Amino acid sequence: MQFPVKRRPPGNSSAHARVTSRYSHAGYFSCPQKTCSPIRPITSSIAIPCVRDTFMTVRNPAPTRLVRGPKDSMKLEPFAPRSAALLACLLLLPVTVTPRAAAQSAAATPAYGPYNVHSIAGGIGVTKQLAPHDPLALSGSGWSLTLWVRPDAAGQTTLLAGVGQPLETFPRFLGLRDGKPIFWAGDEHILETSTALAPDTWHSLAVFADGPDTHLLVDGADVAHASLPIGPSTPELQIAPIVTPTSDFHHFSGLLAIVSLARGLSPEERQSLAHAPANLDNLAFDDASKPWPVQTRQWIGYRSPQ
Repeated sequence: MQFPVKRRPPGNSSAHARVTSRYSHAGYFSCPQKTCSPIRPITSSIAIPCVRDTFMTVRNPAPTRLVRGPKDSMKLEPFAPRSAALLACLLLLPVTVTPRAAAQSAAATPAYGPYNVHSIAGGIGVTKQLAPHDPLALSGSGWSLTLWVRPDAAGQTTLLAGVGQPLETFPRFLGLRDGKPIFWAGDEHILETSTALAPDTWHSLAVFADGPDTHLLVDGADVAHASLPIGPSTPELQIAPIVTPTSDFHHFSGLLAIVSLARGLSPEERQSLAHAPANLDNLAFDDASKPWPVQTRQWIGYRSPQ
C-alpha cells in the first residue's frame, strides 16, 4: 500500500504521517529533494492523523522495510489496512464533558457500596472501613446515605446503618423507632416520621446533608428536615450495629439492600427511591451472623470445622 510523503506544512497541522522506529528518533519524514532511498530494516509503528494534534499509532511487530516509491511516495511493508487504522482512530475523538455533567456523574457513583446484608435478631453486624481522613466522615455537608430495608418483624426499634460509632459525639445513623423511620445524630437530635413501615415489605430510606440542613427521605419523599449538629465521625460505615445508644434499641432483624454512602444525592436518585427495584429479593446477601447448621443424622457435630 502506498503512502504519499509530503513536505510538512507550517504551523500545527496533522496532515502528515509520523513514523517511529527503534533506530531513529520520532520525526516527520519528507523528500524535498526527491532522494528517498531504501533504509535498514526496522521494527516500526506509524501514526495516522485523526484530529488536530492527535495520532492513532498502529504497531507492526514484524520487521519492515521503508522503501522509496514513485513520485515522492513511501511504502511500509507489511502494514495494517488503513481503513482499520482509521476506524480505530475514531475511538480517540475528544469528548467534551461539562462541569455540571462531571459533578452529576461523581454524585451518581457511590463512594462506598452498595452492600447487601442479612441480619438476624441477637446477631452481629457488618463494619466497612472508610479511607482515613475521608471528607464523608469529617464533613457535616455534601454526603448522603441510602438503603432499602425489609424488616422481619413490625415495631422494631433499631439502628440500620450509619457513619461512625453509636456512642461517639457525632454519630449519623438511619434507624427505626417503633417501626417508624428515623435519622439519629446523637442525643436528642433526631429526624423522625409518624408512619411505621410494614414488615416483609421493601422500603427505601435516605438521608442527605444540603448545606446546614439534613433531610430524611422515605420511599423518595422528603418527610423531615432540620439543622442538626453533625461533626467529624469515626471513618467507618456500620451496618446493623450491635452497639445501641439506649436499652430501648435492639439488633435489627431483616434484610438491608443497596446500602450506599455517596458524596451527594441528585434529583434523579431521589426519584429512583420512590419504587423498589424488581430484583431486590434476588440479590446476594451477606450473612452478618454466619450460620452453623447442626447435623442430626450420621456424624454428630458441626458441618463446618471449628
